[in-house]
Amino acid sequence: MILYDELISISVYDLIKTGALGTHTETEWKISCQQPAEDIDKISILINTKHSQPFLVVSSISGGVNKNYKINLVPKPFNLNTGNLWYFICPVTGIQCRKLFYYQGYFLHRKAINGIYRKQALASNIRNIINRFENVMALGKMTKKVNAPYFRPTYAGAPTKTYKQITAKLQAEV
Repeated sequence: MILYDELISISVYDLIKTGALGTHTETEWKISCQQPAEDIDKISILINTKHSQPFLVVSSISGGVNKNYKINLVPKPFNLNTGNLWYFICPVTGIQCRKLFYYQGYFLHRKAINGIYRKQALASNIRNIINRFENVMALGKMTKKVNAPYFRPTYAGAPTKTYKQITAKLQAEV
């Protein structure tokens, strides 16, 4: 079974973080990645949002085989009227998505790959134990934050909003 967590992925958020794809961006960007994984030699992505149908051109070299293909982008208006939300269109399934996984030389939607996430592979009782442990660790972090020397539990004689939230969570767990 293939684990999505172990596959190289590209998301709209990654492209926005690099500045290659913004809400108002209309430029061409080229992103290259040298030796991102053992089976891939090089991946280059050209982003073109100037075209009437925005797209990505992905060039990958894997085992001496060069693959070039196009992934269309769809801008949809953001509900706050501050630009667009971008979506990939998977080249195999045609599904609009915000994250694609690199599998067998192509970036694909997860439904085109027969796989699962790592957490899904665990038994439900193990997931419950992990969740409980994470809750205990979160409580420890909250307690540490409250006891930190720079933390202000009160301001002008009244408890701060953060202090109220943390104490409410701590009392709910006890």
